[in-house]
Amino acid sequence: MKMDVYKHMHVIKNSTLFDQMTPESVQKVFECLGAYVTVYSKGECILHEEEKVDGVAFLIRGEVNLVNEDFWGRRTLVARVRPGEVFAEAFACMSEPVRDMQVYAESECEVAWLDVKRMFSVCSNACECHNRLLQNLVMALAEKNMAQSEKMVIMSKHNTREKLLCFLSKEAKRQKRPAFKLDLNQRELAEYLSLERSGVSTQLNRLRSEGVIDFDRNTCVLKKDVVPK
Repeated sequence: MKMDVYKHMHVIKNSTLFDQMTPESVQKVFECLGAYVTVYSKGECILHEEEKVDGVAFLIRGEVNLVNEDFWGRRTLVARVRPGEVFAEAFACMSEPVRDMQVYAESECEVAWLDVKRMFSVCSNACECHNRLLQNLVMALAEKNMAQSEKMVIMSKHNTREKLLCFLSKEAKRQKRPAFKLDLNQRELAEYLSLERSGVSTQLNRLRSEGVIDFDRNTCVLKKDVVPK
């Protein structure tokens, strides 16, 4: 189905992909690229491994998980996509099938697909909004590269405690406050950091007993006056 730009403007205006673009420009781009929207049910596989991708996916509503699945079917959470973010852009731009990754709908979601060949073709109307979209796509790719670099820093820590402290510190800086909400529950956090859930739970409780942090479900508070040992 076609995208109703004005209905979803609250998501579009805060996205990197459509930064500095008016609703009219976004509508024009969607028409130019032949964009369409697909609704996925919770748990549905959006992209299978080895599937060919010909479009950049823009998440309008819901949440999406990028998952790595090994030979034995064991899954590791690689990243969670939120409304206003893109995914599958690297595979689409490279004209390569999805490798070492599957994409699942964490909740019911709407995804807009933008044809990558049209995106990189010279627009017959030579429209400025098309050029702006390409600039924004490069910016979105750069942001993802930075996020992966940050995750590498976290994964370089030598134990569960240090990985958790590094992750929580970065999250507090990202949200620019010591009290913040996590998008991941403990099971998902353990998967994301390639840790055992029991170890994550133990270390979080230990950090709380030491007064370094406090937490209640997905809400966490870092204590500035207590330096972790």
